[in-house]
Amino acid sequence: MPAPGDYQPQALPAPSRTAEVDGYTVTLAGDLVPGSSSRLTLSVSRHGTPVTDLEPYLGAYGHLVTLRDGDLAYCTCT
Repeated sequence: MPAPGDYQPQALPAPSRTAEVDGYTVTLAGDLVPGSSSRLTLSVSRHGTPVTDLEPYLGAYGHLVTLRDGDLAYCTCT
């Protein structure tokens, strides 16, 4: 059942390994390999300077949520 409100679907942006928000830049390195463990690394900078004072949240410096196309099944990784 849909939630009430003014829903305006929009196309997703093109995939990118870099995101910028509020002066912060996050860059993804590494590749996922189906069927095996993979290492991904995120680098965070602000105005071109590496951010080195991150604090863990729920025991980790980063959290990744992946959604499967089609049924939106998800996996949360730390």
